[in-house]
Amino acid sequence: MSEIEEHQRRIAEALERIAALSDALPASHGHATPESALAAAEARAARAETEAARLRDELAALRALRASERSEIEDILGRLAPILESGEVHHAGA
Repeated sequence: MSEIEEHQRRIAEALERIAALSDALPASHGHATPESALAAAEARAARAETEAARLRDELAALRALRASERSEIEDILGRLAPILESGEVHHAGA
């Protein structure tokens, strides 16, 4: 599994946790008022949204890194192509 696939999996898991947290009422506040339960749920949802945003940013950074690495490899291959085509490659031990 590539790094991006791993991060996508982690994001999907985090989004599942976000959904579960958003739907859950606080278990330790069985006698909480509807207002306090709503405030607690909103706070959990805000934390979950922050985590989701962080994971999306991390995925975007990994995609940018991957694109940068691909560009660097293409650049190197572009510089090597004329050398390989010219036959000026010397093999070690030859």
